[in-house]
Amino acid sequence: MDVFLNGWFWTNIVAPLGLPIAGLVPLKLLPLGPTVAPSVRFMAVVKDAQLCWGAVAMGASSFYEFWTAASGQNTSVAKVGVLLLLIFILTLMAMVLAAGASAFSTELLTKPAGGLVAWCKHYTAFVGSLVLSSVSAAAYTALHFALA
Repeated sequence: MDVFLNGWFWTNIVAPLGLPIAGLVPLKLLPLGPTVAPSVRFMAVVKDAQLCWGAVAMGASSFYEFWTAASGQNTSVAKVGVLLLLIFILTLMAMVLAAGASAFSTELLTKPAGGLVAWCKHYTAFVGSLVLSSVSAAAYTALHFALA
C-alpha cells in the first residue's frame, strides 16, 4: 500500500496542515484595501506557529487510533510504546509553541531579512512549527501503519 496515495494520509496529514493555508486562495481574489492586503500572505497565517495546531490534532488522533486498536485487537503499549511517548512529547511541545507564539506574535517582515539564516531567526516560531509538524506527521504515520 502506497502511504502517499492512501486516503488516510491525505485525510489525516495533508488536509489538517494544508487546508488552512489553502484558505488564503479565495481571500486573494477579494478586492481588499491596501491596509488589509498585506495581511493575506502565506507568512501571515503561519508565522506564529499555527502549523502546531495541526500537530496537536495529529497527536490527539494518534492516541484515539491507538485506543481503538488496543480495545479491538488486544494491541499492547509495548508494541508502540516508544512512538506513543514520542507523540505525547511532540504534542505537548506543539501546544506550548502554538500558544506561546500566539501570545507573543512575530512581526511580519516587509522587506527581505538578509539571508536564510536571518529569515529563520526572525521566524523562529514558524521554523519550529514546521519541524514539529513534520516530525509529528512522521510519527503519526508510523503509528498508523504499525497498528495496521
